[in-house]
Amino acid sequence: MLSHADRIRVITSDYYEQGFTRDGSMPSIVLLDGFTGAIWKVTRRRGTATLAIRPFARLSDEDTEALDDEGARLLAFVAADAAGREVTFV
Repeated sequence: MLSHADRIRVITSDYYEQGFTRDGSMPSIVLLDGFTGAIWKVTRRRGTATLAIRPFARLSDEDTEALDDEGARLLAFVAADAAGREVTFV
């Protein structure tokens, strides 16, 4: 994510507009075709782990399917102990 001269080669302006939190920390990102295309966050509630993906623009069906598959694998890794797991797009 570091770039010495120009971060726009990887980090889109949408990321700067929607991605940063109020305290200035960087949320987790989704790269689509090498560019920031969404942010994600895992939350846990009542034994269920939910991966919420917030895209910056409308996703193609192929990207949605790929993110759903990759999200399921991520949840299996980071929330292996959760009774339930789900991927949502917000």
